[in-house]
Amino acid sequence: MGTSSYPGHLRCRFTRIADGGIARNQQLKRCFYATAILDQMGYFWGIGELCSASYLDLMARGHDISDGLEAAMGKPPNSDDIRGTPVTTAAAVADYLLWASRERGEPLSNLKLQKLLYYAQAWYLALNDQPLFADDFQAWVHGPVLPSQYHRFKAAAWMPIAEPVDEPALPQELKAFLNEILDVFGVETAIALELMTHRERPWAEARRGLPPDASSTQVISKRSMRDFYRTMRAD
Repeated sequence: MGTSSYPGHLRCRFTRIADGGIARNQQLKRCFYATAILDQMGYFWGIGELCSASYLDLMARGHDISDGLEAAMGKPPNSDDIRGTPVTTAAAVADYLLWASRERGEPLSNLKLQKLLYYAQAWYLALNDQPLFADDFQAWVHGPVLPSQYHRFKAAAWMPIAEPVDEPALPQELKAFLNEILDVFGVETAIALELMTHRERPWAEARRGLPPDASSTQVISKRSMRDFYRTMRAD
């Protein structure tokens, strides 16, 4: 699916991956572009392999994202969590994302860091059936949040995080994966990433029944993340 599949004002920058853009890893190249199609107001129009005419019609008529996915996938989410050995720590991933973003001249706010951590964990689960790190995300008002890293950088509030960090010692293949996360998701604003997570199943499912402004510590299960983003792969 290339960018020509969508009207100009609906083309998400992620679609350029499908046309041979940034991603080096072919598996990532096939799936990252499918994360979301957002118009200029942040309205959700479809995802990856589920962008069928019937699915788009569901979304255009204002159906809840989870309802649309259940109709398109034909099954409810599995709330059981994943067991597996994490490959690193949340702190190491946060350090690398902060360090690499600064190297690119793009310092991160805590809000944006949280969303990049979320997509790193989600796509690692989807591609490898293994958690990137052990910590669980919670379904907060402004999207998925990793409490340990949120509180670590809480003092920065909405400003770019200025705390010094060194490049962590990570395997080269893991650095390459995180660089692709930055290539694809790092180009978006923190608010755009927040809107994306709000319209994707794991966060929406964890907050089902809650008012939009209600506080919550409900865990977003790793299984729900893996299963949802796995549907976007085009193996």
